[in-house]
Amino acid sequence: MIKQWALDVLTCPKCSGKLTNVQEGVQCEQCAITYPYQNGILRCVEMDNYAESFGFQWNFFKKTQHDSANEYAHSTRRFKAETGWEENDLSGNIVLDGGCGNGRFTEIALKMGAKVIALDLSNAVETCYSNMSEAGFSDEDFLVVQASFYEMPIKENSLDKAFTLGVLQHTPNPRLSLEKIAALVKHDGDIACWVYEKNWKMWMDYRYYFRTVTKYLSKNANWKLSLFLTHTFFPLAWFLNKYFGFPGKLISRVFLPIAFRRVHSSMGYADSKTWTLLDTFDNLSPRYDLPISEKEMFRWLEASGFTDIVRQNTPGLAVKALKK
Repeated sequence: MIKQWALDVLTCPKCSGKLTNVQEGVQCEQCAITYPYQNGILRCVEMDNYAESFGFQWNFFKKTQHDSANEYAHSTRRFKAETGWEENDLSGNIVLDGGCGNGRFTEIALKMGAKVIALDLSNAVETCYSNMSEAGFSDEDFLVVQASFYEMPIKENSLDKAFTLGVLQHTPNPRLSLEKIAALVKHDGDIACWVYEKNWKMWMDYRYYFRTVTKYLSKNANWKLSLFLTHTFFPLAWFLNKYFGFPGKLISRVFLPIAFRRVHSSMGYADSKTWTLLDTFDNLSPRYDLPISEKEMFRWLEASGFTDIVRQNTPGLAVKALKK
Protein backbone atom coordinates (compact mmCIF):
# COMPACT_ATOMS: atom_id res chain seq x y z
CA MET A 1 0.00 0.00 0.00
CA ILE A 2 1.30 3.46 -0.91
CA LYS A 3 1.49 5.75 2.11
CA GLN A 4 -1.00 8.59 2.48
CA TRP A 5 1.56 11.40 2.21
CA ALA A 6 2.49 10.09 -1.25
CA LEU A 7 -1.12 9.45 -2.33
CA ASP A 8 -1.89 13.07 -1.50
CA VAL A 9 0.47 14.30 -4.23
CA LEU A 10 -0.12 11.52 -6.78
CA THR A 11 -2.49 11.75 -9.74
CA CYS A 12 -3.29 9.72 -12.84
CA PRO A 13 -0.74 10.64 -15.53
CA LYS A 14 -3.34 10.03 -18.25
CA CYS A 15 -6.37 12.00 -17.03
CA SER A 16 -5.24 13.71 -13.78
CA GLY A 17 -7.82 11.74 -11.80
CA LYS A 18 -7.52 10.78 -8.15
CA LEU A 19 -5.53 7.62 -7.37
CA THR A 20 -6.50 5.20 -4.62
CA ASN A 21 -4.88 2.05 -3.31
CA VAL A 22 -6.16 -1.25 -4.68
CA GLN A 23 -4.77 -4.75 -4.34
CA GLU A 24 -2.70 -4.56 -7.54
CA GLY A 25 -1.38 -1.02 -6.97
CA VAL A 26 -3.23 2.28 -7.42
CA GLN A 27 -6.29 2.89 -9.54
CA CYS A 28 -7.64 6.08 -11.08
CA GLU A 29 -11.16 6.82 -9.86
CA GLN A 30 -11.89 8.68 -13.11
CA CYS A 31 -10.56 6.51 -15.97
CA ALA A 32 -10.14 3.25 -14.01
CA ILE A 33 -6.55 2.63 -15.17
CA THR A 34 -4.58 0.61 -12.62
CA TYR A 35 -0.86 1.27 -12.15
CA PRO A 36 0.98 -1.65 -10.55
CA TYR A 37 2.79 -1.17 -7.26
CA GLN A 38 5.06 -4.15 -6.75
CA ASN A 39 8.23 -4.70 -4.75
CA GLY A 40 8.11 -1.10 -3.56
CA ILE A 41 7.92 0.46 -7.03
CA LEU A 42 5.00 2.26 -8.71
CA ARG A 43 5.16 1.52 -12.46
CA CYS A 44 3.70 4.07 -14.87
CA VAL A 45 5.67 3.34 -18.05
CA GLU A 46 6.68 0.48 -20.33
CA MET A 47 9.88 -1.25 -19.24
CA ASP A 48 11.67 -0.91 -22.62
CA ASN A 49 12.62 2.71 -23.37
CA TYR A 50 15.44 5.02 -24.42
CA ALA A 51 16.95 4.97 -20.91
CA GLU A 52 17.98 1.30 -21.16
CA SER A 53 21.71 2.09 -20.90
CA PHE A 54 21.15 3.94 -17.62
CA GLY A 55 19.26 0.98 -16.21
CA PHE A 56 22.21 -1.27 -17.04
CA GLN A 57 24.70 1.26 -15.67
CA TRP A 58 23.06 1.80 -12.30
CA ASN A 59 22.24 -1.86 -11.77
CA PHE A 60 25.86 -2.79 -12.49
CA PHE A 61 27.39 0.04 -10.42
CA LYS A 62 24.81 -0.45 -7.71
CA LYS A 63 26.57 1.29 -4.82
CA THR A 64 29.73 2.71 -6.41
CA GLN A 65 28.88 6.36 -5.77
CA HIS A 66 26.83 5.89 -2.60
CA ASP A 67 28.27 7.62 0.45
CA SER A 68 26.97 4.80 2.64
CA ALA A 69 29.22 2.39 0.72
CA ASN A 70 32.48 4.38 0.72
CA GLU A 71 34.38 6.96 2.77
CA TYR A 72 34.58 9.73 0.17
CA ALA A 73 31.30 11.62 0.93
CA HIS A 74 31.44 12.82 -2.67
CA SER A 75 27.69 12.56 -3.27
CA THR A 76 26.90 14.64 -0.17
CA ARG A 77 29.39 17.33 -1.16
CA ARG A 78 28.07 17.40 -4.68
CA PHE A 79 24.42 17.48 -3.59
CA LYS A 80 24.96 20.41 -1.24
CA ALA A 81 27.12 22.32 -3.71
CA GLU A 82 24.75 21.89 -6.65
CA THR A 83 21.46 22.45 -4.81
CA GLY A 84 22.57 24.96 -2.19
CA TRP A 85 20.40 23.07 0.33
CA GLU A 86 21.27 22.07 3.88
CA GLU A 87 19.42 19.87 6.36
CA ASN A 88 17.13 22.66 7.59
CA ASP A 89 16.03 23.34 3.99
CA LEU A 90 14.82 19.78 3.41
CA SER A 91 13.56 18.52 6.76
CA GLY A 92 9.85 17.69 6.53
CA ASN A 93 9.61 18.63 2.84
CA ILE A 94 8.19 16.44 0.07
CA VAL A 95 10.86 16.41 -2.62
CA LEU A 96 11.22 14.97 -6.12
CA ASP A 97 14.47 13.34 -7.21
CA GLY A 98 13.96 13.59 -10.96
CA GLY A 99 16.05 10.93 -12.66
CA CYS A 100 17.08 9.14 -9.48
CA GLY A 101 19.14 6.35 -11.07
CA ASN A 102 20.39 4.10 -8.29
CA GLY A 103 19.36 6.64 -5.65
CA ARG A 104 22.72 8.18 -4.72
CA PHE A 105 21.08 11.59 -4.17
CA THR A 106 17.80 10.12 -2.92
CA GLU A 107 19.84 8.75 -0.04
CA ILE A 108 21.28 12.19 0.75
CA ALA A 109 17.86 13.89 0.68
CA LEU A 110 16.42 11.22 2.99
CA LYS A 111 19.32 11.64 5.42
CA MET A 112 18.58 15.38 5.43
CA GLY A 113 15.00 14.72 6.59
CA ALA A 114 12.96 14.92 3.37
CA LYS A 115 10.22 12.62 2.18
CA VAL A 116 11.34 11.72 -1.34
CA ILE A 117 9.62 10.64 -4.54
CA ALA A 118 12.47 9.02 -6.46
CA LEU A 119 11.48 8.88 -10.14
CA ASP A 120 13.32 7.39 -13.10
CA LEU A 121 12.43 6.14 -16.56
CA SER A 122 14.83 3.19 -16.47
CA ASN A 123 14.76 -0.05 -14.52
CA ALA A 124 17.38 1.48 -12.22
CA VAL A 125 14.36 2.10 -10.00
CA GLU A 126 14.79 -1.47 -8.79
CA THR A 127 18.32 -0.74 -7.59
CA CYS A 128 17.19 2.56 -6.08
CA TYR A 129 14.54 0.81 -3.99
CA SER A 130 16.88 -1.94 -2.80
CA ASN A 131 19.61 0.59 -2.00
CA MET A 132 17.26 2.70 0.13
CA SER A 133 15.94 -0.37 1.94
CA GLU A 134 19.45 -1.71 2.57
CA ALA A 135 20.49 1.71 3.90
CA GLY A 136 17.74 1.41 6.53
CA PHE A 137 15.16 3.82 5.13
CA SER A 138 11.48 3.00 5.43
CA ASP A 139 8.87 3.36 2.71
CA GLU A 140 7.17 5.64 5.22
CA ASP A 141 9.60 8.23 3.88
CA PHE A 142 10.16 7.43 0.19
CA LEU A 143 8.32 6.25 -2.88
CA VAL A 144 10.09 4.93 -5.99
CA VAL A 145 8.28 5.58 -9.29
CA GLN A 146 9.12 4.40 -12.79
CA ALA A 147 7.75 7.05 -15.12
CA SER A 148 8.63 9.49 -17.88
CA PHE A 149 9.14 13.18 -17.18
CA TYR A 150 6.47 13.76 -19.82
CA GLU A 151 3.82 11.73 -17.94
CA MET A 152 4.60 11.90 -14.24
CA PRO A 153 1.89 10.72 -11.81
CA ILE A 154 2.30 13.79 -9.61
CA LYS A 155 -0.05 16.74 -9.15
CA GLU A 156 1.03 20.17 -10.30
CA ASN A 157 1.94 22.63 -7.52
CA SER A 158 2.13 19.83 -4.94
CA LEU A 159 5.83 19.44 -4.04
CA ASP A 160 7.96 21.55 -1.74
CA LYS A 161 11.08 21.05 -3.81
CA ALA A 162 12.41 19.24 -6.85
CA PHE A 163 15.93 18.46 -7.95
CA THR A 164 17.35 16.85 -11.07
CA LEU A 165 21.12 16.42 -11.19
CA GLY A 166 22.80 15.27 -14.39
CA VAL A 167 19.60 14.17 -16.11
CA LEU A 168 17.90 16.85 -18.24
CA GLN A 169 20.53 16.74 -21.00
CA HIS A 170 19.82 13.04 -21.48
CA THR A 171 16.14 13.53 -22.34
CA PRO A 172 14.73 14.05 -25.86
CA ASN A 173 13.52 17.56 -25.03
CA PRO A 174 15.39 19.14 -22.09
CA ARG A 175 13.25 22.27 -22.02
CA LEU A 176 9.99 20.32 -21.88
CA SER A 177 11.49 18.02 -19.24
CA LEU A 178 12.36 21.02 -17.09
CA GLU A 179 8.92 22.57 -17.59
CA LYS A 180 7.21 19.34 -16.51
CA ILE A 181 9.29 19.13 -13.34
CA ALA A 182 8.91 22.85 -12.61
CA ALA A 183 5.11 22.56 -12.81
CA LEU A 184 5.10 20.14 -9.87
CA VAL A 185 6.68 22.63 -7.45
CA LYS A 186 4.47 24.70 -5.13
CA HIS A 187 4.52 28.46 -5.05
CA ASP A 188 7.31 29.47 -2.65
CA GLY A 189 8.94 26.11 -3.38
CA ASP A 190 12.25 25.74 -5.14
CA ILE A 191 14.04 23.72 -7.78
CA ALA A 192 17.68 22.75 -8.28
CA CYS A 193 19.21 21.50 -11.53
CA TRP A 194 22.63 20.42 -12.71
CA VAL A 195 23.34 19.81 -16.39
CA TYR A 196 26.18 19.62 -18.87
CA GLU A 197 26.86 23.20 -19.91
CA LYS A 198 26.77 24.26 -23.53
CA ASN A 199 29.85 26.43 -24.13
CA TRP A 200 33.18 26.35 -25.96
CA LYS A 201 34.76 24.13 -23.28
CA MET A 202 32.55 21.20 -24.21
CA TRP A 203 34.55 20.77 -27.40
CA MET A 204 37.59 19.89 -25.29
CA ASP A 205 35.72 16.78 -24.16
CA TYR A 206 36.37 13.55 -26.05
CA ARG A 207 32.78 12.39 -25.63
CA TYR A 208 31.27 14.67 -28.28
CA TYR A 209 33.64 13.33 -30.93
CA PHE A 210 33.15 9.69 -29.93
CA ARG A 211 29.38 10.19 -29.66
CA THR A 212 29.08 10.86 -33.39
CA VAL A 213 29.35 7.06 -33.53
CA THR A 214 28.64 5.68 -30.06
CA LYS A 215 25.12 7.10 -29.74
CA TYR A 216 24.15 4.65 -32.49
CA LEU A 217 25.84 1.64 -30.88
CA SER A 218 24.12 -0.93 -28.73
CA LYS A 219 24.45 -0.92 -24.96
CA ASN A 220 26.71 -3.97 -25.13
CA ALA A 221 28.97 -2.45 -27.78
CA ASN A 222 29.38 0.72 -25.71
CA TRP A 223 30.14 -1.35 -22.63
CA LYS A 224 32.90 -3.25 -24.45
CA LEU A 225 34.31 0.01 -25.84
CA SER A 226 34.26 1.62 -22.38
CA LEU A 227 36.08 -1.38 -20.90
CA PHE A 228 38.72 -1.23 -23.64
CA LEU A 229 39.28 2.53 -23.31
CA THR A 230 39.45 2.41 -19.52
CA HIS A 231 41.84 -0.55 -19.38
CA THR A 232 44.03 1.04 -22.06
CA PHE A 233 44.23 4.66 -20.94
CA PHE A 234 43.54 4.64 -17.20
CA PRO A 235 47.12 3.79 -16.10
CA LEU A 236 48.46 6.84 -17.97
CA ALA A 237 45.64 9.06 -16.65
CA TRP A 238 46.35 7.92 -13.09
CA PHE A 239 50.05 8.68 -13.49
CA LEU A 240 49.43 12.14 -14.99
CA ASN A 241 46.82 13.16 -12.42
CA LYS A 242 48.69 11.88 -9.37
CA TYR A 243 52.19 13.13 -10.18
CA PHE A 244 51.86 16.14 -12.49
CA GLY A 245 49.17 18.25 -10.79
CA PHE A 246 47.09 20.62 -12.90
CA PRO A 247 49.09 20.14 -16.13
CA GLY A 248 48.60 16.39 -15.83
CA LYS A 249 44.87 16.80 -15.24
CA LEU A 250 44.58 19.07 -18.27
CA ILE A 251 46.51 16.70 -20.52
CA SER A 252 44.43 13.69 -19.45
CA ARG A 253 41.17 15.55 -19.91
CA VAL A 254 41.97 16.95 -23.36
CA PHE A 255 43.93 14.10 -24.90
CA LEU A 256 42.77 10.85 -23.26
CA PRO A 257 39.42 9.29 -24.30
CA ILE A 258 38.18 8.41 -20.82
CA ALA A 259 36.36 10.24 -18.01
CA PHE A 260 39.07 10.05 -15.35
CA ARG A 261 37.70 10.27 -11.80
CA ARG A 262 39.53 10.53 -8.50
CA VAL A 263 37.11 12.34 -6.19
CA HIS A 264 39.18 12.28 -2.99
CA SER A 265 42.88 12.27 -2.17
CA SER A 266 42.40 8.96 -0.31
CA MET A 267 40.87 7.23 -3.34
CA GLY A 268 43.08 4.39 -4.47
CA TYR A 269 43.85 3.03 -7.93
CA ALA A 270 41.11 0.37 -8.02
CA ASP A 271 38.28 2.66 -6.88
CA SER A 272 39.42 5.41 -9.22
CA LYS A 273 39.42 2.97 -12.13
CA THR A 274 35.89 1.78 -11.28
CA TRP A 275 34.57 5.36 -11.10
CA THR A 276 36.34 6.13 -14.39
CA LEU A 277 34.75 3.13 -16.11
CA LEU A 278 31.33 4.17 -14.80
CA ASP A 279 31.61 7.72 -16.11
CA THR A 280 33.22 6.69 -19.40
CA PHE A 281 30.24 4.43 -20.13
CA ASP A 282 27.95 7.24 -18.92
CA ASN A 283 29.56 9.59 -21.46
CA LEU A 284 29.38 7.30 -24.47
CA SER A 285 26.17 5.29 -24.16
CA PRO A 286 23.15 7.63 -23.70
CA ARG A 287 20.89 8.08 -26.70
CA TYR A 288 20.64 11.80 -25.95
CA ASP A 289 23.32 14.23 -24.77
CA LEU A 290 22.09 17.81 -25.22
CA PRO A 291 24.05 20.38 -23.16
CA ILE A 292 22.24 23.53 -22.03
CA SER A 293 23.60 27.08 -21.84
CA GLU A 294 23.25 29.29 -18.79
CA LYS A 295 21.15 31.73 -20.80
CA GLU A 296 18.77 28.97 -21.89
CA MET A 297 18.42 27.60 -18.35
CA PHE A 298 17.65 31.01 -16.87
CA ARG A 299 15.13 31.77 -19.62
CA TRP A 300 13.34 28.43 -19.23
CA LEU A 301 13.06 28.82 -15.46
CA GLU A 302 11.75 32.37 -15.76
CA ALA A 303 9.11 31.18 -18.24
CA SER A 304 8.04 28.54 -15.70
CA GLY A 305 7.43 31.18 -13.02
CA PHE A 306 10.72 31.03 -11.12
CA THR A 307 12.63 33.98 -9.72
CA ASP A 308 15.77 34.43 -7.59
CA ILE A 309 17.63 32.23 -10.06
CA VAL A 310 21.15 31.63 -8.82
CA ARG A 311 24.04 29.85 -10.49
CA GLN A 312 26.03 27.75 -8.03
CA ASN A 313 29.82 27.83 -7.99
CA THR A 314 30.45 24.27 -9.23
CA PRO A 315 31.81 22.57 -12.35
CA GLY A 316 29.08 22.19 -14.92
CA LEU A 317 25.90 24.28 -14.81
CA ALA A 318 24.17 24.14 -11.42
CA VAL A 319 21.19 26.43 -10.85
CA LYS A 320 18.58 26.84 -8.12
CA ALA A 321 15.48 29.02 -8.24
CA LEU A 322 12.37 29.97 -6.24
CA LYS A 323 8.84 29.69 -7.60
CA LYS A 324 6.65 32.74 -7.09
